[in-house]
Amino acid sequence: AGDNDAERAGNTKRNREIAEDVLRRFQLLGNGALTVEEVERGVQEIVARAARANSGETTAHLMIEWLWKNLGLAHSRFSSIQAMIHCLLTFVDKKARQDPSRVIHADLETFSKQRATSGQYRKATIRTHIKVIKQIYHYAKEVVHVIGINPARGLGMPSEAKRGRGRVAFEVNEVRCLLRWLETIGETGVEWKTLVLIAGFTAMRLADALNLTWEEVDLDAEEIRFDQNKLDYLRRKGVEIPQMCIPIHGELLRRLRYHRDLVLRAGKPLKGYIVPYLQGRGEDQISGAFIKLLNQGGLWTEQAPQKGCDRKPL
Repeated sequence: AGDNDAERAGNTKRNREIAEDVLRRFQLLGNGALTVEEVERGVQEIVARAARANSGETTAHLMIEWLWKNLGLAHSRFSSIQAMIHCLLTFVDKKARQDPSRVIHADLETFSKQRATSGQYRKATIRTHIKVIKQIYHYAKEVVHVIGINPARGLGMPSEAKRGRGRVAFEVNEVRCLLRWLETIGETGVEWKTLVLIAGFTAMRLADALNLTWEEVDLDAEEIRFDQNKLDYLRRKGVEIPQMCIPIHGELLRRLRYHRDLVLRAGKPLKGYIVPYLQGRGEDQISGAFIKLLNQGGLWTEQAPQKGCDRKPL
C-alpha cells in the first residue's frame, strides 16, 4: 500500500510539473520570448514524454536501451560501462524500477562521490563514467523525451577525486618484488608477469596489452604490430589508421619466447590472445584483480604511493 501511495504521489507530482512546464511556455510566448512554433514543438515533446512515462518506462529500461544502442563501443570500455550501469541501478535501488524522472541530481552526485573515494577506480575511469551518465540523461531528455529536467546537468568530477596525487610510477625495486612474487603463483602468475612486462617495455595501454594476440607479435622480426584500441571509433567511420609498430626490447623478447615455449609444451595452439586468462573483464575488474595480487604479495599498504590514486603505470 505504501508503494502504491508513493507511486500515486509521484504521478501527481509529475503531472503538476508537466502542467507547470506547459504554462511557463505559454507565458514566454506572451512575453515574446518564444515563437508559436517553439511552443508547439515544446508541448509536443512534453506530451511525448508523458506518454512514455505512462507506458511503464523505468530507469533500468532507459539505461539498458542506451547501452544497447552503443554496442559498438570497444569491448573493454563496454564491459566497464556495463558494470558501472549495474552498480548505478543497484545504488538507486527502487528508483531503478520507477520512471526515470525519479532519479535526481543528488543521487548521481552521491554515486560519483562514492566511486571517487573507494580507491578502486582510476580518475580517468571515474571521468568516463560521469561522461556516460551525462550522455544517458541527455538521451533521455533530448532524444526519447522521458524526463523534463536533466539530473546529470552540472555533474562533474568529485572534489575527492581531484585531490588525488595522480599517477605515480612503480620504483625499480617494487617492480622486481612484483615480478618475483608473480613467479610463485603458477599459471596465473605466468600470464600476469607477461602482461606486466609487455606494459613495462612498450608503454602500451592496458586495453591494447590485453587484446594483444600471437599473430601481432613477430618474434623473428622482433616487433609488435597492432591496432590501437582507442582508435576503433575512427575505423568504424571508414578512416584508415596504420598499425602501431613497436620494436621488442631484448628482455621482453626473451619473456615472450619463454611464454611461447610454455604454450607449445602444453599442447596448445600458438594463436589468439597472449593473455587469455584475463579476457572478458573490464578495466576496473583488471585493476581490482591487480590490487588483489599486490595485497597477496605484500606490495600494497596504506602508505603505498598508488593508494587513492590512479593505477600506477609500469
